Amino acid sequence: METLTRLVPKSGARIFARVDSGIVVELIQEYDNIDDEWHGDFMTNCVDVTDAAPPVEVGWVPQGDGTFAAPPPYVPPPADQMFAALAAGLAITSTVTPALDATYSGTGDRWDAMVHVMTYINAFSAFPGGLSTYDWVALSGTVTFPTTDDFKAVSRAVGDWRAAWQRFVDGIDVTPPAGDATIP
Repeated sequence: METLTRLVPKSGARIFARVDSGIVVELIQEYDNIDDEWHGDFMTNCVDVTDAAPPVEVGWVPQGDGTFAAPPPYVPPPADQMFAALAAGLAITSTVTPALDATYSGTGDRWDAMVHVMTYINAFSAFPGGLSTYDWVALSGTVTFPTTDDFKAVSRAVGDWRAAWQRFVDGIDVTPPAGDATIP
């Protein structure tokens, strides 16, 4: 019967970072002598990082002077940022009607419903169903709109915010819009 031997790194074993396409993709620890353990062609892409402080990690970037830096934080593409923001909603504060203060969705069924109600208001100058006020389920709770002008102000703020996000996604604006707005 064969006996399996578990390799245990020697005391003081060196650590090497394998770099591919300008990024550390793997850390390798020698067991006895790295030159006997790995082919020389493989080792041409490896750098001894045994004494690096702080210790090098996978994903780090060589700086060209023997040091390594953590990668920059991940920044999602603009379209992903927009979808996340629209789902999180726009926090609206009204300086005249505090009852409208809420976070309103900028996407999906809630946005579609807002557009449909706005279409009705624009066509008939009234809330749908002859209602004198209009209850709306915002992301932060139910809001009661006292007037069609209040609904228009909120809808416009959300619509302007969506348009600003699209300008950012299209590269027209260089910074994304804020997630809050103030209306009268």
